[in-house]
Amino acid sequence: RMALQLKPSEQLHVLLSNAQRDALDTLKTTNERLEWLQLAALSPFAERITMIPDLLDSRVPNTLQREVLKQMWESDSPVVPELLFEAWDGLGPESRKLATDILLYKATYHNPLLAAMESGRVKLGEFNLDLERRRALLFSEDAEIRRRAESLFSDSGVVQRAEIINQYISKRVKRYLQVGAPLAIGLGQLEWRLVLPWQI
Repeated sequence: RMALQLKPSEQLHVLLSNAQRDALDTLKTTNERLEWLQLAALSPFAERITMIPDLLDSRVPNTLQREVLKQMWESDSPVVPELLFEAWDGLGPESRKLATDILLYKATYHNPLLAAMESGRVKLGEFNLDLERRRALLFSEDAEIRRRAESLFSDSGVVQRAEIINQYISKRVKRYLQVGAPLAIGLGQLEWRLVLPWQI
């Protein structure tokens, strides 16, 4: 029914509402709450927003926080960055890293992420951006995002590394074209790929 964009039956609506309620029930075991939370994911993300602040808290088991963050990642909702920033102070180290991954590796979230950094809403150091993770912003296809990122980070080594890679690729391409060999540059050795914890 959902695939056909039909309204869920009243019975399903009640079931999903109960799933959200039981996912928040601290008297239930973590595994029980996880199962209810996964069932609640069948409902539209907009209907689950109200439960997010209660689950993104350092007092909530990491298993549940990871599931909430996974659902936020999958939602692609434009409200995700604001939800994360509102919950930021209550997030533990692991959840902060996962939240940062969501903001970093979704290009549509780069603008609010940079805005939070620029305004000091979230201190730059709290994002724990190592050299590789900063590349998501410094190598953005959006020139304005790159400019803003470069003004925040003084990682000349990152930019230099990009230039070296580009030069390497260019030389390999020219060499293959000159000798008429198949264009097999082996870019797989140069690419970096994000594997989020819930995808392992």
